[in-house]
Amino acid sequence: MYKNWPEINKLAETNRFLMLAVATLDLESDDTITQAIVRALPNYFSDKEVQGPVPWSILIKQVELDAVASGSRPENKHMRYWGTIEEYHLPQHIFYLPYNELTERETSPEGYNYGATVLPDTIPDDSKIADLVEWNGKKFIVIESIGEPQSSITVVPAECIALDL
Repeated sequence: MYKNWPEINKLAETNRFLMLAVATLDLESDDTITQAIVRALPNYFSDKEVQGPVPWSILIKQVELDAVASGSRPENKHMRYWGTIEEYHLPQHIFYLPYNELTERETSPEGYNYGATVLPDTIPDDSKIADLVEWNGKKFIVIESIGEPQSSITVVPAECIALDL
């Protein structure tokens, strides 16, 4: 069973609380309440994976829950590290920034992480979570920016996330 994100997102217009309830429902649970909700609201669920924008607020809430469940603080919003991106089946691309003299980590002879894609010039190296950036003529949303100074930036295609929900 999968969530039908395009239909769930429509709920934000009429009933934001129902949207949050449906979006955060644990479909792996076989308790009677979960099953009753799925039966009562079948158009918000599917037997096949449905692509559509996932509400940003849901991703943020999920990563906070994942962080706490892992024994970390909820402000550690590392969507890739906590597995939130995989959980929602979002395509991601990770860029690594060149190391500088302030960074004490091991680097390759070229000064980059091993096997990494170097951050393109079109994406600012000080990008923050939820920033809209462009790469290869397409819009992406920054979902993770790690390090001070940043050592990596992870992006997801903009059409996969509804930032306003």
